[in-house]
Amino acid sequence: MSNALQIKNDEAIISHSERPQQTPQTPKDKLLTKYHALCEWFGIDGCKESQLYFFGTFFASIILFTITYVMGGVYYGF
Repeated sequence: MSNALQIKNDEAIISHSERPQQTPQTPKDKLLTKYHALCEWFGIDGCKESQLYFFGTFFASIILFTITYVMGGVYYGF
């Protein structure tokens, strides 16, 4: 019974799957792919005005927070 699982040759029991070869993408292509996927997920992929409102309010809040943080740091010290 101890020899029941013995392998006689050098082949692996489980074959290794090879990854399909993908063409290398530039960072711009990756960013555009993620951008289009995000727009499709939110349902704003066909309307530029909705994209402007969504991403504009998102980035405006980040910019306002950053400006407030920097101004507070300048006035009161970091």
